[in-house]
Amino acid sequence: MGRWHDVAGVASPARRSDPMRTVLLHGLGGGASSWRFVMPLLEALDGELVALDLLGHAGRLAPADVCFGDLVIDVRARVDGPCRVVGFSLGGSVALDLALRHPAVVAELVLVAATAGVSDPRLRIKRRHSAATNAQRLVELGVGRYADERLRLYSSPTVAQRWREDFVRNRPDALAAVMRGTGSGSRPALWQHLAKIRSPTVVIVGEHDDSARDARRTPKSIPMASFIDVRDAGHDLPLEAQRRSRPSSRPGS
Repeated sequence: MGRWHDVAGVASPARRSDPMRTVLLHGLGGGASSWRFVMPLLEALDGELVALDLLGHAGRLAPADVCFGDLVIDVRARVDGPCRVVGFSLGGSVALDLALRHPAVVAELVLVAATAGVSDPRLRIKRRHSAATNAQRLVELGVGRYADERLRLYSSPTVAQRWREDFVRNRPDALAAVMRGTGSGSRPALWQHLAKIRSPTVVIVGEHDDSARDARRTPKSIPMASFIDVRDAGHDLPLEAQRRSRPSSRPGS
């Protein structure tokens, strides 16, 4: 194993003989540090390991009118290919869009609790309204009090505390803008484009993750895709890393 250095505040192995870099993209409200509990699982990978902070997260600013495309452009500007891109939730949506727009950059794709978007017009409107309401609440309460209100959504106190540690690193104004402009009701639905992806792809979903239910359809549309169903796990897989049971794998199902 190579020596270690910090990338965006997260310990990661330095560049090794394999030029394949692994880029980690976190979910909404998280940051590069959200991957700290899965770093031991990634030690076997060759090459550099880089965890990025998405636009508007972990202290990074974002314009008030930020949109999903801005996140993709920002990541592309910071990533040299070919590389392996691992995206969780919102980060998975960014990774998927990146793979479609810049196939030469994304040599391998790993989607964790991420879907290809929401197609139903009425559901998109509902999601945008919910995102706007949550964003306004965040601005009114601040990150600490808002996070405390959300802790009740977690069945595991350990995972809840890990999530809060990441969430409070955000600026309320920047994250609120991201919530309004890049939520699932605002992102493009990419289902009809999945067949264009030629990168080997792995889709990973927690057994009890209802929010990523549609992700189970993704491997059926991507030519070189496999599916991993993580038993006894929910949505926040990177934060549940040290309390999960062994996953079961079903290629292309």
